[in-house]
Amino acid sequence: MWDTRALTADVPADAARAYEQQVVAAGAAPRADTPWGRAVAGAAQSIGIAVCVVFALFFGLSIILSVLRGAYASAFGNVLVFAVLCAAGAVLVVRSARGRDSGSRWYRLAAFARTNGFAYAPVAEPPVAGVLVAHPQTGELTDLVIIPAPVHAHIANYTFRDLDFSDRSIRTSGYVATPLGTDRPHVLLRANRSRLSLPGRRWRRVDTGSRMPRGFALYTPPGTPRAMPLTYPCALATTLNSAPFPIEIAEIRGRWLLLGIREPVSTLDPDRWLRLQHFLPALRAVDENLT
Repeated sequence: MWDTRALTADVPADAARAYEQQVVAAGAAPRADTPWGRAVAGAAQSIGIAVCVVFALFFGLSIILSVLRGAYASAFGNVLVFAVLCAAGAVLVVRSARGRDSGSRWYRLAAFARTNGFAYAPVAEPPVAGVLVAHPQTGELTDLVIIPAPVHAHIANYTFRDLDFSDRSIRTSGYVATPLGTDRPHVLLRANRSRLSLPGRRWRRVDTGSRMPRGFALYTPPGTPRAMPLTYPCALATTLNSAPFPIEIAEIRGRWLLLGIREPVSTLDPDRWLRLQHFLPALRAVDENLT
């Protein structure tokens, strides 16, 4: 069993601060934790607080005027808006006061990796390319934990702005890459409820009839022969349906399997790492049984 005690251990403030300064000075910090990134975030929070204050004053005066005129229904509506603005302003003030507690998180994850013989990097290039990380302009891989053989996996989080959707939402997905025992055709399993887009929309959906388990659809890139083996993708989909995480995509890419998970996986939650520890062998078993 992996030793997860470091994930929840107390970290001296001085040690966390020193580790954070070391990471930033080495240029190994995520964009949001660089001096420029923090300056932008601080400015945005200040603007947000100012906007909340201005509108709160406006609705506060509206409440007083409505009560004086006897328009109690209007006053009640203004009270609700006023309360929401005050709550939003309070959240922004608290976040601004606390700042980003990146140092202690990096310190704990690094200690967890060191204790178990893993490697850790606060930010890194994706070890394995794929659909999940096909957002070079807006994407960033963070909190990468490299687990050596016999498990052999890369665990991280991938944050990106999805430009294929009108709202251009910022999403953070879990990233899991693990090697396969043999070269396999390049295919993609996409959950029917996945919120992730397919870059370039160049993927072709394959009609698998009733062979593919419910919950996933099979896609292939251009040039893939229509007659291709489905045994491994179907067996993998069955395993993914019982995964302890909401799997959005699974890309089989030669000798690598890349999973995109709806939530971050490289976190300070010990239970999440223990679930990963049990799930990775299940993925390996599917590969070995069909090699």
